[in-house]
Amino acid sequence: MPKYLLPSLLTVLFSAASLHGQSAKNTLRVPKLDAEPGLDGRLDETVWEQSAVIDGLAKYFPDSTQVDAPPASRIYLYYTDRGLYVAAQFDDPDRTVLSQLTERDTYNANTDWMHLRINPFNDGANDFNFYLTAAGIQADSRSTPAGSDFGWNGVWESAVQKDAHRWTAEMFIPYRVRRIPHTPKGKQPTAWGFNVVRSRRSDRTSYSWNFIDRNFDNE
Repeated sequence: MPKYLLPSLLTVLFSAASLHGQSAKNTLRVPKLDAEPGLDGRLDETVWEQSAVIDGLAKYFPDSTQVDAPPASRIYLYYTDRGLYVAAQFDDPDRTVLSQLTERDTYNANTDWMHLRINPFNDGANDFNFYLTAAGIQADSRSTPAGSDFGWNGVWESAVQKDAHRWTAEMFIPYRVRRIPHTPKGKQPTAWGFNVVRSRRSDRTSYSWNFIDRNFDNE
């Protein structure tokens, strides 16, 4: 089965990051599958059992030196001929999941949220950012060496389900949104840069798959 290799996103700003004093460069092999589930925010389709899984994120805010296990976080990924599918489950047994409704592109409000950062060319310079809040609000931007542009709006799909102590999400990001180079049949796909962040509004903590050094302006 052909696969993409998704190394964790290490732009120039991330290159000095370390975890336990060592270079932290996570990699994940993401399978190509044929399923295209309806997105309702419920992770009950069997396709997620076949997906690549990121099981747990490391805390980086407010204390970037603390790497204790966070509340349970699981991220599922696979791709098809049309785009990338992502699902997430964020448990918070001791706190209430906050979910303030906002306008599009306003994600950092009184709500929990997740952030996918994708660099399809893995060039360390041109990132596509996709945010989704526990209220189901989308935000997106492009990051270049000149800064972040929230005037950029992609067309992608998402759905969220929430109760008091958990929220789940499903996302579909078509290749055309990010102008990802298509891999011809029979050719080896190229690597993507990738990171995922979770923010818990109740206690103002943040977690990421690849460690983020707060001494650098990388978030």
